[in-house]
Amino acid sequence: MRKVCLLIVLLSLCLTPVWGVDALARAYLPAGAAQPADPQSSVCAGVPAYDSGWYALGVRPDPISVEFTHNLGGDPDDYRVSLECRDDTSLGTYDCTDQGFNVNAHWYGLTSTKVQVYVVSGSRPDDVRVRIYTATPEYDSGWEALGVRPDPIPVDFTHNLGGNYNDYLVSLACRDDTSLGTYDCTDQGFVVNAHWYSLSNTMVKVYAAGGSRPDDVRVRIYKSAPAYDSGWYTLGVRPDPIAVNFTHNLGGDLDDYRVSLECWDDTSLGTYDCTDQGFNVNAHWYGLTSTTVQVYVVGGTLPDQLRVCIWQVHKVYLPVAFKNATQ
Repeated sequence: MRKVCLLIVLLSLCLTPVWGVDALARAYLPAGAAQPADPQSSVCAGVPAYDSGWYALGVRPDPISVEFTHNLGGDPDDYRVSLECRDDTSLGTYDCTDQGFNVNAHWYGLTSTKVQVYVVSGSRPDDVRVRIYTATPEYDSGWEALGVRPDPIPVDFTHNLGGNYNDYLVSLACRDDTSLGTYDCTDQGFVVNAHWYSLSNTMVKVYAAGGSRPDDVRVRIYKSAPAYDSGWYTLGVRPDPIAVNFTHNLGGDLDDYRVSLECWDDTSLGTYDCTDQGFNVNAHWYGLTSTTVQVYVVGGTLPDQLRVCIWQVHKVYLPVAFKNATQ
């Protein structure tokens, strides 16, 4: 009797994905054989457990709320949410902040089954996309209660991870007892409520707006080598906002990219999330393609440097047939 052995190879790498191959491999598994692990369960920080795909918004006279049902279950405190926007202007795929450094969309109301996105009125952006990640962080501050504060306050978080903090991916989330719930630290007026700064290999700081919103903040830090790292790019003084082009040449499907932008300044900001102590956005990324990404930076001296990192997802089940001798 002839036997055919199938070798199913699971690759969970941060590269460009090849879709549909896993389904083919599963179809060839013998009855009762162990199934390959779900690609969404990969420990790679770049693999989303949920991806809404691009959602078309249409023209809207007023800001609108769009609800995405993910049904991931479990504890939503284990989620890390990423929101991207797309527009048919030169913005292309971008981080939901436009060339006027205005926030166009933000996420909020995160639960174990859904998340909502609030989008500005008008025709920009054309589409939004939500991804949710469940990778375990190297550091998790837990929810830090802020209390009511008359002025913006700094909160120090000591993580003591050591090593090179340029290898860190920092995630900040906020929580409020209003309809915002767990959100991305930008409120319904598209105003930033909190941001992180002064990152080192032992600590990171969060600057929170005065008032009663948000109630709590939470910092998580991940370590995952990106597919592309621009390194720190020096800007110099500029009288007007400028565009900086980064060539990554990663290829593949840009919808599988996860882009991170960080800034550095020689003030107390240090390495920060490109939002300053006045809660103004200093830089944002846009124009993402399979070869390049652009960053738009405010005029002036802040920040001194910026850095772009891109992660990719590659999850492939490769069926390989080997013909055995007749038994």
